[in-house]
Amino acid sequence: MPMAVESQPIQPYELGKRILAAESVDELFSIFARHGGLYSGINVSATWTRLAKLTRGPTLSLDEKLLTLALHSKSMVERGELNARALANVAYAVARCTGKARLYTTPLFSAIADASTPQAYAFKPQELANTVWAFAKAEHKSAELFDAMARECVNRVDDLNPQDIANVAWAFATAGRSSPELFEALATTATALTEHYNPQDLANTAWAFATAGYFPPYLFDEIASAATAGIDQFKPQELANMAWAFATGAHEAPSLFDAIAAAATASIQGFTPQGLSNTAWAFAKAGHASPPLFDALASACTAQMHRFIAQDVSNTAWAFATAGYGAPALFDALTLASTLPSRLDRFAPQHLINTAWAFAVVDRATPDALATKLLDCCSSDTWVAREAPRQLHQWLLWNREHGLEPPVPESLSDKCKAAFVATELSTSSLQLQVESALLSMGVSFRSEVITEIGYSIDIVVDKEDGGTVGIEVDGPCHFIGRYPNGNSLLKHRQLRNLEGWRLYSVPWWELREIKGSAERRRAYLSRILEHAARSRAIDAQRKSVHTQQSQQNT
Repeated sequence: MPMAVESQPIQPYELGKRILAAESVDELFSIFARHGGLYSGINVSATWTRLAKLTRGPTLSLDEKLLTLALHSKSMVERGELNARALANVAYAVARCTGKARLYTTPLFSAIADASTPQAYAFKPQELANTVWAFAKAEHKSAELFDAMARECVNRVDDLNPQDIANVAWAFATAGRSSPELFEALATTATALTEHYNPQDLANTAWAFATAGYFPPYLFDEIASAATAGIDQFKPQELANMAWAFATGAHEAPSLFDAIAAAATASIQGFTPQGLSNTAWAFAKAGHASPPLFDALASACTAQMHRFIAQDVSNTAWAFATAGYGAPALFDALTLASTLPSRLDRFAPQHLINTAWAFAVVDRATPDALATKLLDCCSSDTWVAREAPRQLHQWLLWNREHGLEPPVPESLSDKCKAAFVATELSTSSLQLQVESALLSMGVSFRSEVITEIGYSIDIVVDKEDGGTVGIEVDGPCHFIGRYPNGNSLLKHRQLRNLEGWRLYSVPWWELREIKGSAERRRAYLSRILEHAARSRAIDAQRKSVHTQQSQQNT
């Protein structure tokens, strides 16, 4: 699209006014077509800024007009006609409005990177933040630019406002650029400013630090405090991001999670599929109980399941299973979602095993199509994540629970069991306290007993009558709040169904209540052993009656 210049050149001031007053994309391109040859760096910057406002999002499509503007802007950048402010403004505006048309703007971003890197010192704090945000948003990689901007942000970190800090952190996290010095400087400054943060800045900062793998406790404590106080102002996506960030960093913030649960339950209809699955995942990962939230999530996820991508399906199944929340209608929807070919083909190996494990936890059959896909992955080495062999072993045990033939070769089954046994061996300080009390009672027991199916039982008491009592000393990681989590429920069920074990749980909070009193600990354990003896007697009586009835029937 050639550019023409009017016979009477327009004055720079008037040209700027026309650009800013353009009421449509076509009008803006028309002004550029007539006067582009006269554009200064300010005019180019204003044109892109106005274009972003008129389109209100990445909606521009590929066409010759956009290509001409992008190439003209690139040439001006390469000639050095744009100062630091104009470079930042163009990058920021282009990233906001081009979307699928980024193919046309990639050369422009390359030119901006080359021009900006050597003069990063000239960028004002907001311009630094906007520039790195733009490059991250546009998915344009430029290590040199990010490194230069990082150095300047560290040097002038005290001049960054809350939104600048959030944008810089978000940009480096999204772009996958590691910069420990930058994140340390941002964390120190952000901690002093959290009371001035709005919900979006708080959520973006927490998300960015979590994504980048930096979890300074002092910063997350301040974010938790500020977010809890203003939780009513958070949008659904901000609630989901906040929960995800704190769960990812394993940063305990029970008051914040309580606040998020209440706010999310009230606004559940506003959550996207990803927001729903991430929120469920976060609460399960953090071990934070909230039955009303999980009720609301189950209903919302079921209603929106047709919009879930493969990762959403997997995360949701894993979350509800981990939380020990069966939700029949939800798992019906997950079953259907896991069988659609268009979605099944997008399951990563870990998504497959997470989903299959989840179905085993809630004692439901894994959809045939998903099981077939999982077994295909098992025949290769592409699925070897750390947790995969453990989860696969438990899924294989589910098949055994239901009298099904082993779906994998014996060699793979043995490999998974070996990995499972290796991860089971551990002794906690709480368990040592219980063992000490049993010794003082003169009770004979064994520690960390590996069962035939691979589970480790913390303590096995050997009774004089030849019976045994299995005791599990369960710390916080075995619970969602004070409800047994999915792993604990699965362990108890599989040991009961496959080996006849009846396990007795000693929860951490009950031990804490009798901490410091050896006499109370002994009395507590005596009650467990007495209950076990009565239960064995009842079981023996029932078995005897059943045997007699069977003999009479024959």
